[in-house]
Amino acid sequence: MNTPDARKKLQTLAQKHQILKHKAYYKINHIPASRLGPSERCITDKQYEMLTRQAYLDNEIVIVQEKLDGSCVCAFRQNNEIYALGRTGALANRSLNESLRLWGSWVKANQHRFMAILQEGERICGEWLAMVHGTHYQLLHEPFVAFDIFDTKNKELNYNTFIKRIKISGFISPFLIHYGEVCSLEQALNVLGKGHHGTVIDKPEGLIWRLERNNKIAFKAKYIWPDKVDGCYLTEKTGKAEIWNWHPDKGS
Repeated sequence: MNTPDARKKLQTLAQKHQILKHKAYYKINHIPASRLGPSERCITDKQYEMLTRQAYLDNEIVIVQEKLDGSCVCAFRQNNEIYALGRTGALANRSLNESLRLWGSWVKANQHRFMAILQEGERICGEWLAMVHGTHYQLLHEPFVAFDIFDTKNKELNYNTFIKRIKISGFISPFLIHYGEVCSLEQALNVLGKGHHGTVIDKPEGLIWRLERNNKIAFKAKYIWPDKVDGCYLTEKTGKAEIWNWHPDKGS
């Protein structure tokens, strides 16, 4: 039940299964044209210029990828074990959410792949697309799409190093829209088109910009379609059963 007492009990339960001392992934601010959700904000006008209009600098790279709509999850290597976590940093297999428990099972089945690319204390983060949230996918690939690896100092690897790492274990990353100089919203949307991860019923959720300076992450920003409704397929909004992009027991 969604009552104060129930929420307090769930919070206490989650804290018992907390593995990371911080969230597995942070919030990314929006570009000015993006739809803002509650408590979200935009990057500065200066930052937007750096991504889309400013003259190209030799030490900077702008990377744009398709933004995917699922659950943000991570796999964390500690004491030579791989822990499947949700975005909060708590154990996925202890979650009340069936999709997160499936993530825990999937990580266990693919543990050797994570061990091959993660060093002790590192974690890989990505989008878990098993359950339909606000975008329905007809997946042409496995339900996990990786987008970042964090080192032992909680810093993301640069894009090229990240891509080399995940190729070792055959993980995929979000579709690359652009790599190089600045990229306008219009340019990025043109390449995004109808999406590259199986969006047939719905249009793709949006875009992620990433600015790297001297091979390090400077900042990121995202674009969400103005008419996007978060979680419109979830059972708590529809009152109906969950819909799955992928489920081992449902043939999807």
